[in-house]
Amino acid sequence: MGDRIRGYRDLLVWQRAMLVAERTYLVTRTFPREEQFGLTSQARRAAASVAKP
Repeated sequence: MGDRIRGYRDLLVWQRAMLVAERTYLVTRTFPREEQFGLTSQARRAAASVAKP
């Protein structure tokens, strides 16, 4: 019980959500240009919203 949680950044779930967001941004870079304001935008917003404090 030596590990103390000082804030949300110490939570494993937040750390993994950030990893998902980072990987989503990397993957969506490879999407076609015409999807920039469609699927790409939607995927990025969804991934980023998971990690919001």
